Amino acid sequence: MSNVQNKSLGFNIEVPSDVMSEQSLIASVLLGGNRLFRSLTAIDKSMFYRVAHSLIWDAYIAIDKAGQDIDIVTVNEELTKRNALEACGGLGYVMQCADLLPTTSNYESYAKLVTEYHRRREIIFASEHASKRASSGDVDLEEIIRDLNNSVTFVDSGNETDDLSKLIWNVTTDAMARTEDKEDFSISSGYTDVDLITGGWRNGELIILGGRPSMGKSSLGLQYAWNAAKHMRALDTKTGVLIISAEMSKDMVTARMLSIYSEVDSQVIQTKKLNEYQKDKLHMAAREAKTLNIRIVADKTVTLSGIRDAIRNTQKSFHVGLVVVDYLQMIAMPSSYKSENRTRDIGVISRGLKDIAREFACPVVALSSLSRAVEQRQDKRPMMSDLRESGDIESDADVIQFIYRAGYYEKKQDSDHDEQPDKAEVITAKNRNGRTGVSLLEFQPRFAKFVDYGLDCLL
Repeated sequence: MSNVQNKSLGFNIEVPSDVMSEQSLIASVLLGGNRLFRSLTAIDKSMFYRVAHSLIWDAYIAIDKAGQDIDIVTVNEELTKRNALEACGGLGYVMQCADLLPTTSNYESYAKLVTEYHRRREIIFASEHASKRASSGDVDLEEIIRDLNNSVTFVDSGNETDDLSKLIWNVTTDAMARTEDKEDFSISSGYTDVDLITGGWRNGELIILGGRPSMGKSSLGLQYAWNAAKHMRALDTKTGVLIISAEMSKDMVTARMLSIYSEVDSQVIQTKKLNEYQKDKLHMAAREAKTLNIRIVADKTVTLSGIRDAIRNTQKSFHVGLVVVDYLQMIAMPSSYKSENRTRDIGVISRGLKDIAREFACPVVALSSLSRAVEQRQDKRPMMSDLRESGDIESDADVIQFIYRAGYYEKKQDSDHDEQPDKAEVITAKNRNGRTGVSLLEFQPRFAKFVDYGLDCLL
């Protein structure tokens, strides 16, 4: 809390304010964009103590009304157009606010603090004015009391409450009126056994997919993405998937996905002369890819703010219905963030990913590495405690899955091109909205491809 000398009606009193909370709320909107801004309906420009923040908030209002995205560029343009940029401290101050936060996860707390300090100031001003009128003796006392009561009605918290009986009645009415089964998941994983456990991916969920190296977590994450895009295509809506690869380049992601869906060995695709059968398989995969809305971000350092920017940019083409991040531990912290320890950093990142899922109302599937402790146990099936630098991953995630392939450890795979798919367990160790359990898939090492267990996939 910072105290600034009173500017009001002459009382020798200090006016409470919290500039840091105001800056943090300004930064939250720059990170969260229009969707987050529209959720802050209780915040008005008059509630900021610092004039610069009032001007910036007013610019947010104008930008959103104009149907533009709220970001550094549009804010700079709007403030310049209003001849208010210098009064705000220049673009440098706006950028300073933007660099203040690595995540918007606490934006509601900042809004609450801004509102609280605004109310405190209004109480002081209203009480001061009433006191001066009362001291003169010329104004009717009842009028002073009435005016004072009217002026401080804002002291009410403003938090709306809902009658539980009404909520239950509404849900009951909807359920009784339903004439057919309702799918309560937004996106299918594409695997029958996995969907039986999870119920699919719901909007706002953070799904963690963990595995040791060579278990196939990147491949399964890419297949979740492709399958989700096919699911969305069937819904007849302009919705798609965004893949964020912090580990593989765009060329590597492309080669991996093409091999999976053409069932042509990736080495053959990259180095060998293709036969007619292989060419046909590649053409089929390429034609299907044209029908899907999938965007890829790779070949650059990935940050939480960068993921938000990528989602906003993609939404100019189609609505982002799923985000797949490969992988969580490769997400970088902003240069302005002073790291204390890596575990805490991972906690900030996991909370940030959960916040992104909520902000953009879509599931986020984040791949995660596991600690070497798995290798030291006789039973090498992963557990939640194996999440590397777990931080708050366990509490932030709605679903936590692990991939386990016994054949990898038992060295049952052959090195020739005729190896058969081996059994893979997708272990759902946490499911906030459903049950846990093990789903069986088959893994085809030649193409790094997962299929439903027992499904015959002929080459």
